[in-house]
Amino acid sequence: MPVNILTGTGNEYRPEGDVDVGVALAPYQGPWNARLAAHLLRRAGFGGTPEEIATAADAGMHLSVNKLLAIFPESLPERPQADLSFGPLTTPQQRIAAVVATQLWWLNRMLLSPNQLREKMVYFWSAHFTSVIYD
Repeated sequence: MPVNILTGTGNEYRPEGDVDVGVALAPYQGPWNARLAAHLLRRAGFGGTPEEIATAADAGMHLSVNKLLAIFPESLPERPQADLSFGPLTTPQQRIAAVVATQLWWLNRMLLSPNQLREKMVYFWSAHFTSVIYD
């Protein structure tokens, strides 16, 4: 049930009591295992291989999060390696080929990038701030 601004109902989803900021901002001290590592890799990226999950579980939560936040150099192409030009003489087949090349480039970039969190954020915001070109 959503929170009703006028009546204040809907607070049953919040934990009881007041928030102690000193404790709320303390480093996480709870459990850490392969299941939680897999969850982190899914939420902050696009998942992980069994080897990546095992590595994250063995490294610990703090090191795994720090690795997700770090920016690593990339060897991936910065743009699609295809003709993306549009103009009055562009055929529908050329437009489709350009769109498919861009989609495949982006999917490969998301999956193969060592910077999964950044790619996940680009994916998230791309659905938020979009532009549409109408002919």
